[in-house]
Amino acid sequence: SQERNFDLSRRDQGHKAWAGSREVLSYRFLTELTLTILGCGDIGMCIAKAAKSFGMTVVGYVREGEREPNPYIDEFTSSLETAFNRADYIVSVLPSTPETRGLLDTPQLLRQGCKTAGGKCPVFINVGRGDIVSAKTLVRALNRGYLKTAILDVLEEEPLPIDSPLWDHPQVVISPHVSGMTRSQDVPKLLLENYQRYINRQPLLHAVDWEKTY
Repeated sequence: SQERNFDLSRRDQGHKAWAGSREVLSYRFLTELTLTILGCGDIGMCIAKAAKSFGMTVVGYVREGEREPNPYIDEFTSSLETAFNRADYIVSVLPSTPETRGLLDTPQLLRQGCKTAGGKCPVFINVGRGDIVSAKTLVRALNRGYLKTAILDVLEEEPLPIDSPLWDHPQVVISPHVSGMTRSQDVPKLLLENYQRYINRQPLLHAVDWEKTY
C-alpha cells in the first residue's frame, strides 16, 4: 500500500476524482527495492522468504558477523549503519533483550537512512518489540527526513499514551500489537508435536534460549 499510494486512491474516491492524485500513476516495483530485516530468526526468515518471492533484494542484520549462505538472504551484515543505508524498507523482528533495548536510539544511526548520507529514506516497520526505539527518536527521524514512514505494531509503551505525538503524526501508521496473533486452535497441534519430539529426544520447536533470553 505504501508503494501504490492506496491512501491517496481512497482520498480520490471520496472526492470522486479519477486519478486526482498524480502519485497513483507511478510507483516503484518490488524488484527494484531492498528490504533490510533486523533479526534473522524464524520470523525473520519467513519475511525474507516472502520478500524474495516478490523479487526483492534482502539484507539480514545479525549480531554475529558470518552466516551460512541462505537462499532468501542476499547479504548478511552485523553493521546497523549498513543495514539502514542499503534499505528501502526496514522491518524489525528483534526481541526485547538488554542488548536490543534502545538499540536504534542513536541519531547518527538513523541518519544513515537519509538521502544526503547516501540512504534511501526508508520505511520503518516494527513488528518485534517496541523498546528498541523510543517515540521521541522516531518522531525526530521522520521530521528530519531520515525515515519516510513508520509502521508500528509494537511500541515503547503499550497501550500508547493518548498524549503521544505518534498518534497525530501524518507519517505514522499504528496497530495494537496484532501482527502475529496466536490462535487457540493452533496451540494443541504444536503442543502435541513438541511432546512427540520430547519423548523421542528430538530438538523442540520454538525453544527458548535462556542465555539469549529469547
